[in-house]
Amino acid sequence: MRKTLYILVFLILSSFQYSNENIDLEKKIMSDIFFEILKQIIPPPPPPSPPNPGYFQRFKAKDGTYYYADVTDRPIPKKSDKRLILIVDSIQEISDNETQIIREKMNIKLNKYSEGDLIWKYEKEHKSEIKFYRNLENINLNYKIDLKSFNHSKLFKFDYSSKYPPENLIWEWKKENNSNLIACIKFSKIIFNKDKNYGFLITQINYGNEDDRKVIFIIKKDVDRWIIVDKFFQIS
Repeated sequence: MRKTLYILVFLILSSFQYSNENIDLEKKIMSDIFFEILKQIIPPPPPPSPPNPGYFQRFKAKDGTYYYADVTDRPIPKKSDKRLILIVDSIQEISDNETQIIREKMNIKLNKYSEGDLIWKYEKEHKSEIKFYRNLENINLNYKIDLKSFNHSKLFKFDYSSKYPPENLIWEWKKENNSNLIACIKFSKIIFNKDKNYGFLITQINYGNEDDRKVIFIIKKDVDRWIIVDKFFQIS
């Protein structure tokens, strides 16, 4: 009886350690590819407007009189130079709807391989296959992405979407508050091949229009870092 109990405890602890290792790996990968993903899905800011020649502003002198001065070259104060991007707090398993997208919309290069929805294959340009396995043990192992390590960016400010109105109200909130919000993004968990040197994930982006855009990113381990090697777009 005692031996059986020890074995059970060992299996539970081993499973817990395995789960933590997977989550730690995904966090490491996310830190490698986060900004590269943004480069590929976030449009660049619009160019600054050309200065208006001869722009004058009215000022009040100490003696109470008013005068006008050319302020064309003076910087216009801004509330913030950073553009706000909201990130859905939890990194979750790929949903059944997203599985359907993979199977039906991306079937040129990313196909269902066998065993229902659990295995896909990806054919690279030289036609070799990479098989991705959906680990059923990880389905409920969601985690919260840490945004602190990304907020050193000079271009963007990142925050959790849970701090703001829900998605169906957030763009109205943007207008009412004159916010710099430009996108809401959701990341899926990563599905790996058996050797865990390839993987793919899905990002869902909303820019404020009616349609969300989903992008599948194929990623690869390159020495000690992960890089993006391919992507596929789909409009929901």
